[in-house]
Amino acid sequence: MSKDTLSVDRPQNNFNYSDYKSVYSNLIDNVDEVLNDISQIDIQHIDVKKKNNETQSKLKEIRNVFINDIEKLDKNAVWDRFTIAFFGETNAGKSTIIESLRISMQEVEKLKNNSLKQSLDLRISELGKKSENVIISKKASKKQKIEDITSEIEIKKERAKRLQDTFWVQWLNVFRSWFGLLPILFFIKKIKSLKEKIFEINSIIPEQDIDVQKFYKEIGELKKDREKLFDGKIIGTGIPDFTQSCVEYYFNQEEKPFTLIDVPGIEGDENEYEEIIMNAVSKAHCVFYVCSAEKLPESGTVSKIKKYLKEQTEVYFLLNEKKHNYNYENDSSFEAMHSKAAEFRTNISTQMQNELGDFYKDCYSLQGLMAFCSKAEIQEDDRNFKVQKKFLDKFGTHENLYSISQLEKVEKLIRSQFNGMERKIINANVQKAICATIDFKTNIQEIRSTEYSNEFIQDIEREIRVVKEKNDNEYRQLENELNQFSYRLSNTVVEDLRIKLYHLVDNKENNSQLNVADAKRLLSPFYSDQKKKIEFIAKCYNTYVFDKLSQDYVDTTKKAVTTFKKNVENNINKMRNNIEQITVAKFSSNFENQTIGSFDILFSFPLEKIGDSVISIGGLAMAGLPFGPWGVAIGALLGIIFAGIKWFMNKETPESRAKKQIDEKLLSIKTEIKAKLVFSNKTIIDDCKENIINKIGIMLYNNINGIKTVQTILDIKINQLEILLEELKKTKN
Repeated sequence: MSKDTLSVDRPQNNFNYSDYKSVYSNLIDNVDEVLNDISQIDIQHIDVKKKNNETQSKLKEIRNVFINDIEKLDKNAVWDRFTIAFFGETNAGKSTIIESLRISMQEVEKLKNNSLKQSLDLRISELGKKSENVIISKKASKKQKIEDITSEIEIKKERAKRLQDTFWVQWLNVFRSWFGLLPILFFIKKIKSLKEKIFEINSIIPEQDIDVQKFYKEIGELKKDREKLFDGKIIGTGIPDFTQSCVEYYFNQEEKPFTLIDVPGIEGDENEYEEIIMNAVSKAHCVFYVCSAEKLPESGTVSKIKKYLKEQTEVYFLLNEKKHNYNYENDSSFEAMHSKAAEFRTNISTQMQNELGDFYKDCYSLQGLMAFCSKAEIQEDDRNFKVQKKFLDKFGTHENLYSISQLEKVEKLIRSQFNGMERKIINANVQKAICATIDFKTNIQEIRSTEYSNEFIQDIEREIRVVKEKNDNEYRQLENELNQFSYRLSNTVVEDLRIKLYHLVDNKENNSQLNVADAKRLLSPFYSDQKKKIEFIAKCYNTYVFDKLSQDYVDTTKKAVTTFKKNVENNINKMRNNIEQITVAKFSSNFENQTIGSFDILFSFPLEKIGDSVISIGGLAMAGLPFGPWGVAIGALLGIIFAGIKWFMNKETPESRAKKQIDEKLLSIKTEIKAKLVFSNKTIIDDCKENIINKIGIMLYNNINGIKTVQTILDIKINQLEILLEELKKTKN
């Protein structure tokens, strides 16, 4: 493994993040190098090779997971901005706190919104003034018109009055009255028309003027745009999983750029958001975990915290007091209103230190909703508008609300992260790589400790020793059984041959013990000669005896070898069962719910293919018995028989003399039979040892030695990963 691939020259004054950004790609190259050696293991035994291939598949799988994690880290890594992920429980007030910080710490978008609000307010004000001016102008014009018409009416009325007061008009009206006619009235229709015009002018509403309506419409659209800029739009409504995606908010404080990420909650159905959450956490250089200050996180929640955070990021807890009904006159401070806050912080710190170790840093209490109400411009129809009013009625001013809410402590905590920010960014990003590498190493160690543990291999070696001893005993028992049988068989054969030769001496040419086929052959003219006839009968007896010897020997040895094979197979199967029980006990006690592999393949042996050659060897050995080396002994024996017969016929010697000489010759034949059987036994036994005992021994040795080889290589790779981790740690302060 190349030891200098992760070496980084750390700048002393100016941080050049490009010097560190290669840490992830270098890590991938090093891990690939770590795994290459395992694929190069040269194991010839098929069973161990299969086991090794299975191990390689598992290593490849965890390698792919590791590479995927590293690639995600590389993709999500943030090097130029300090990033804080707000992570936590569903409906704990996380977004409320973030919104408060956006307002208080002047988040970039909020600054833009404030500028836009000012622009919109100015435009709305301008349009409002323009519309008012138009209305005023329209009202003044309306008033003037009415005054003008009213003045004209008065003039008409005055002229009409003067005309009616003249002598001639009065005389004419008297004259008209004589005839029942109406008096003459001047300007009546004109005055009526002018009054109708006044009514018409009065009915005109200046606010409905088309120009004013254009202003009103534009103002309405601007107000709608303005409503979008009210604070609190990101705050949930109490519905679970309100935050369904990661949203990043950008800040600049003290010329230090930083980002807050609002992450979906983890107590709802976050499965569909799991990758989103992991990506957000992988970006973060620090995590603020928000939880409700009502109860300690449950074990399931703590497990999720560890699952997402691992040991790769500094973690601070923000305990949000959600109470907002305060009825006590003396509720003038946070601690007074939340008397159990300090105790709760202590309990949380104890729990999180146990779970997260040194990565847990501290715990802060605050009242998120009060903090929001102290800073926010809330729309009147927002549910929090009444809450804000209630807070202000109770506590007086926005400044007082802000002070009591404890938001200032969270702001100071964030600003404190800017000290040595560049180094913190590097350390956090490198720590994520360290964490992923530790997980990868742990997975390899788990394979090493479960499938290749020293204790497990020692147990297997013990089982192998036991089965080898048992198989050796079976081998010795087979050897002893065959030799004892050979001793008995040689006695039986000689005795059978003695009986038949005695019969031949006693009964001369009597063929009553021949089988049907040989008896028919004896009737041939060829055997009319007595010597030929006796020789044929003797050879038939010899064939019968030794054919039976061969058959008995083959049957017995085949049975003995079959039993031997069966016992050896039982020993192997018992070893398999014992190993499986060892494995089950080990895994059930230390690794619950782990999949247990089959060791039948690992310690299999094709016993059914061994032993056919054994019987064939025995058969070949016995095939030469009747007419092979035995022929010399039988020839000598026939000479005795012929001499005995001759003596008997010439009355030169008694019958007993021939039998005595037969007995003496059969004794040497018996010795030769025993020697032949022992030789055949040795051939069979050697074949069993070579093809069964030795091959099984080699197979078991190859298997256990192959496993030890993988075990050694895994140890080397784990050690190389530890070196790799040390190199990564050197890039941190």
